[in-house]
Amino acid sequence: MSFLAALIFSYLAIQQLPISLLPSIDVPQIIIKLDVPNRSPVEIEQNFLRPIRESLSALSGIEAIESQANSQSGQVILRFAFGKNMNLAYIESNEKIDQLSASFPKDLPRPQVVRVNTSDIPLMRLQILPKQANSDWVMLSELVEKVIKKRLERLKGVSLIDANGLQKRNLIITPDMLQLKSLNISIDQLIERIQSQNLELGALSVKDGQYRYYVKLGNRLNSPEDLQKLYLSNEQGDRIALAKVAQIRDTIARPQGFHLYNTQNALVLSIQKQAQAKTTALVPLLYETVAQLKEEYPQLAFHLTQDQSLLLRLSIENLQSSLLLGTVLAFVILFVFMGNYSIPVMMGISLPVSLMVSFLVFYVFGLSINIISLSGLALGLGMLIDNAIIVLDNISRKRAEGLALLESCVEGTSERIAPLVSSVLTTLAVFVPLVFLNGLSGALFYDQAVAIAATLGASLVVSFLLLPVLYRLFYFRKIGIPNSDSWFFERLLAAYQYLEYYFFEYKIWAFGLFGGLLMIAFFLLYQIKISNLPDLQKRESQLIVFWNEPISVFENQARTRQLIKTHQDLHLSSESEVGFSQFLRQEGQNLLQKTEIYFACKSSTQKIQLQNALQAYLRQQYPQASFELRDALNAFDQLFQSKKALLSLKWKSIQAHQPLAIEKIRPYARALAEKLAPYQPSLEAGLQLATSLNLQLDAAALQRYQIPAKTVLNSLEQLFGTLNITELKNFGDIIPIYLQSPDTDFKQKINTHYIFNQNGQSYPLALFVKLEFQEDYQAYTADKTGVFHSLALAQVPPNWESLAQQLRQEALSQGMTLELEGTYYETRESLLQLGIILLIAVLLLYFILAAQFESFWQPLLVILTLPMGLAGALIFLWTGGNTLNIMSAIGAVVMLGIIVNDTILKIDNINRFRRSMPLLEALHRAGRISFKPILMTSLTTILALVPILWGSGLGAQLQKPLVLAVMGGLSIGTFTAVYFVPLLYWALARGKAS
Repeated sequence: MSFLAALIFSYLAIQQLPISLLPSIDVPQIIIKLDVPNRSPVEIEQNFLRPIRESLSALSGIEAIESQANSQSGQVILRFAFGKNMNLAYIESNEKIDQLSASFPKDLPRPQVVRVNTSDIPLMRLQILPKQANSDWVMLSELVEKVIKKRLERLKGVSLIDANGLQKRNLIITPDMLQLKSLNISIDQLIERIQSQNLELGALSVKDGQYRYYVKLGNRLNSPEDLQKLYLSNEQGDRIALAKVAQIRDTIARPQGFHLYNTQNALVLSIQKQAQAKTTALVPLLYETVAQLKEEYPQLAFHLTQDQSLLLRLSIENLQSSLLLGTVLAFVILFVFMGNYSIPVMMGISLPVSLMVSFLVFYVFGLSINIISLSGLALGLGMLIDNAIIVLDNISRKRAEGLALLESCVEGTSERIAPLVSSVLTTLAVFVPLVFLNGLSGALFYDQAVAIAATLGASLVVSFLLLPVLYRLFYFRKIGIPNSDSWFFERLLAAYQYLEYYFFEYKIWAFGLFGGLLMIAFFLLYQIKISNLPDLQKRESQLIVFWNEPISVFENQARTRQLIKTHQDLHLSSESEVGFSQFLRQEGQNLLQKTEIYFACKSSTQKIQLQNALQAYLRQQYPQASFELRDALNAFDQLFQSKKALLSLKWKSIQAHQPLAIEKIRPYARALAEKLAPYQPSLEAGLQLATSLNLQLDAAALQRYQIPAKTVLNSLEQLFGTLNITELKNFGDIIPIYLQSPDTDFKQKINTHYIFNQNGQSYPLALFVKLEFQEDYQAYTADKTGVFHSLALAQVPPNWESLAQQLRQEALSQGMTLELEGTYYETRESLLQLGIILLIAVLLLYFILAAQFESFWQPLLVILTLPMGLAGALIFLWTGGNTLNIMSAIGAVVMLGIIVNDTILKIDNINRFRRSMPLLEALHRAGRISFKPILMTSLTTILALVPILWGSGLGAQLQKPLVLAVMGGLSIGTFTAVYFVPLLYWALARGKAS
């Protein structure tokens, strides 16, 4: 009844578990974004980003701070130590920004503070575009923002709808400069007149007896028609209609960016789900809602793209099919090895019971069903069968020795309690320390560690409490002793005994064989490639282009369209973010001369063809452009893939916060890039150049004509910027009014624009300014200590440490400092940390085994088998063409836990038989008893994982290196446990008392 109650509670827990692609984790990173219109990168760096960096660098737990200033925008990235309370860090960051905002210009939008979380990754995107070419984009934007967006946000499980491509309505006032000059009216007078007619009284009220009335200003501007009725006056008292001296246009706001679906302008909604929502429940709701939208708005086309739930669904389906097929194969082994069919049926009952109880543990620990936790269940499946095999095999052996049914169940189970508990503890001792890895890896391994611990704990409870009861129920009415060995297993046992005799007869050759395996592993350790993640076959590609020319956003749009049309035969669909993006949660920089294109292809082969074609096209058509071509990032990549280069060389001036002179650093960096050409160097943002217009004021002319410098600066801002005069407000609708000069050549603007002195005399603006073109940095990159200029390398040169020391000395000789960073150093640090953690795990393993065996030398037998398992893992990884990465390392650790269990079982049997017989006889007897459970546990674990090798999708691709490591390690490790452990035991126990 207790197990029935546990199953009921487990079922209820499963209904409450959230289903997500990845665990909900607070990434220790905060991004601060600034939109600073009409500001150059050097202004943004000096006046905005530097004060922000200096203020935020005092936050507790901060590890690194970097910023990048571009034209009209900037970004600061804060990276904290993992484990930092990000809720507190977010509050502290906002407080610092609020304190700084008082010193920033009043018209500057407040810097946006963005947190990064795994649940913030968009679930999918909804493309919305009109079917007619002449559609009203302002009305469409209002429909999307006020109706469709709100409708999607009401769906249960949706947290945020982020939009891009929206177009706003505004009023543009373009003054006629010649008319204003002839009427002796300045631009400032025009602006002041409009603003004075759009004032608000605020909370003003008057009392009339017992009544109170709120006062509303009667001459406030409420509509574009009110602007047409405004009049200006000059010093002579003439009344001039605003429409006579300025053109008033009710138009679409000048776009700073576009969103394209294929080659058409579109609007896009990025849909994010709540952390605790079930993806499997939310996605059908979204598809159903979009189907309704298609019926209600037939004039619009709707397309759902980049559906991240496909990764989850495919991963779950692949893991389910792999688990099912693997379970079937494992049961085939049980039927082949066992002489009766009752024992496999008992295991078939215990397996789902253990899995159901595991989900109850998920609920208690607050885990979700995701790729990581499901992979932990897949790994724990083989171990579930292992414990059941060992207990049932021992009960059957007790029956074969002539004990009664009840005594066999009790004694056969009690004999295996100590070794099985020890096996579970040693498995956890090897695996759980991975949780203490730094960064996201340790956080994600928490889910996997809890999943494995849950399955192992459930397996122990079922093996010790349920299986003996099932055995007694199955054989309660049967007469005689059931046959526990099949004909096939008896033949295998005979082959094992023959080979065991051979190994003990030729001990030197046997030790030489095992030593040779270790030498192969040592050789492969230096030959196999090391990477962060497995190589995943993808069908999506992403292209990021920086045109490195002062082009408009319309030219950027035209180039992007032409690029997509040229290669339309090589992809199914595309999505482009051209220029500035309106997404609130965008991590990248906003630049007018930047475009990001997402391509969806039919296959990975077509994706490679597309990437090659795009690379050739850009190098031929736009040689000055810099671009990044990579596989499109899915949710897993966005968390695990570092944004940093493999190697980054960062030069800084010895003078703090000062950039290096262009004529000094550029030739040096280019010469070094040519020298390191085989290692794919690239100049990063801080070394890219852009043409800028340098403007200088003529101080002598200003003094001669008594013109304040501020007047000239205001005129320049009015000419070349878009000045926000005021706003029309009407029941929530806000229409900004901008002053914009005629769209003519900038030299013509300066020559035809006039400014006034205090006496009302007008002078051409050209008298007071001097213009010249010059090369300047396209962006300013900086960290806590100041501005830096960086060169990235995609490959590590040989003898890198000595070359790096040489480069540091060269930099110092030229008055610069050189800092080196990148994923190369992070990977080395992670591997070092992993080595320390594994050493701690081995020590913990030793102490657990020493307590179990009550011996100091017997645990060494177990530890000495670990290198043999690693040898098998490396051999399988190398022959399978895989790298040594995070997933294969996890597989190796899990495999070591299983090998330890087999070795513990063998040594426990040897110790038990040594109490009553000589050493050699005890070794041979223990070998025969242990051969069946050791071989069956290894084969069932291997066969339970084999189907993953032929699976598809993200889940299967991530698990393949892990599976190869487990299969290779178990293949060699089982051979080691069966033959090498008895030899070592004999070599170390000779002459010792039993």
